Amino acid sequence: MALPMSKRKKKHKNPDSNPPASPAEPKPEAQTEWFGLVLGLLVTFALSIIIINNDSKTVVISAWLAMAVAVGLVLYKLWKAVSWAVWEKVVAVSVTMIVFGYFASTSIRDRLRPSYVFVAPGVWLNNDTWYLLVNHRGPKTSSNVQILFQDADRGEYLRRTQQSLSADDLNSEQFLVNFPEINPLGRGSIFAQHFLWKPFSPQHSHFSATVTWRDGGVNEEIEIVKIQGKWAYAMKVSDRETGKELIHCRDKDFPSNEVLPACFPDVSQPNI
Repeated sequence: MALPMSKRKKKHKNPDSNPPASPAEPKPEAQTEWFGLVLGLLVTFALSIIIINNDSKTVVISAWLAMAVAVGLVLYKLWKAVSWAVWEKVVAVSVTMIVFGYFASTSIRDRLRPSYVFVAPGVWLNNDTWYLLVNHRGPKTSSNVQILFQDADRGEYLRRTQQSLSADDLNSEQFLVNFPEINPLGRGSIFAQHFLWKPFSPQHSHFSATVTWRDGGVNEEIEIVKIQGKWAYAMKVSDRETGKELIHCRDKDFPSNEVLPACFPDVSQPNI
């Protein structure tokens, strides 16, 4: 028999008796945004390591282009994640890309600038001896340097007057010198790297040098003439593998019709 409505127990759910609701899980879209942001940063970091350890033109330029894509991805993710005004986002992205472009162009230009060693006239000593500087250009240290320096005037005289050349003849014509390394700006030694040579024809000398180091080499021609009590030089330095001219200069008093930059004092200065 049914009980009266008044005697029926009304069952009410106690809101405090229910277990607390679990926090809402992050949306897949938010996870994807942060994943793309972190991935872009990691790719940029990895590519910067590649650039530091490689001097190949293709690798350096390709790595910077890939870094530009990675930075663009990071900026895109931040654009969607940051609640700034549109104009503020535009300014931030523009500044970032300008700074990135500046560092990229500077790095590419510096990394691809050739590093090489060459011989430069220094000081005339005791009225019979040249103090010859071993100079350097470029950002990288050159290791295991060998220089075969030859007096072209003495060599021509010996070949004209001798039927065969002895060891002493060869030693009077050429000189082989070694250096563990030659650094940019002359770092690593108190005094400039140098060697001495007594020229066969002091008033008008012709020298050549073959310079090699661990990852490169150059061929060099030097001509020094004394005019009205002053020394004037002409020099040409070329890459041994490509033949590309790295230095080609002559002083204004040097007898020549070629229009070239002056050798002195730039060639005798540390890395410029």
